[in-house]
Amino acid sequence: MKPVLGILMRTDISGMTVGKFGAQTSHVTSAFTCHMETYETPLSALYRTWKIQTKQNFGTALTFAAKLDFIQDLAKPKDQMTASQAARMKNVVFGTITDPTYPEYIDYDLARGIQNGIIPPLELNIDHESQTALLLRPEVTGAYFFGDFDDPEVKILLAPLNLYPNRIVEE
Repeated sequence: MKPVLGILMRTDISGMTVGKFGAQTSHVTSAFTCHMETYETPLSALYRTWKIQTKQNFGTALTFAAKLDFIQDLAKPKDQMTASQAARMKNVVFGTITDPTYPEYIDYDLARGIQNGIIPPLELNIDHESQTALLLRPEVTGAYFFGDFDDPEVKILLAPLNLYPNRIVEE
């Protein structure tokens, strides 16, 4: 038995800096821990084993690179999955993370269009003096995936993934 938390972090989000990456992985881990501490699941005993791997109440975590479509595919309701995918998902705890205010600097002229009502309003901070604009928008930034990494079904689900690259994607 090898309990592992898989953190799926998106590689296809614009503006994912090292600082944002750190914050987003923290959000994923926090949401996972909160889920497992709140709900009794078939994997609760495995979670308790994972948690006591260290005196600081955490176990092995691996960060994987994923694109939004992969995360959304795993997040589908079970009745929309293939039979084999649904069977494999019963062996894991999975959840997606949406940051309600994911920050991104955007083009100043685009920001003015948003502000003038040309584009539906979002949370937007425009500094006219420096001609910069910060857009805060909801964005799926990652997901958690917990299970026994010795389980062959879990290995099949993770087969398309690679560990997150050593560098954050630059724009």
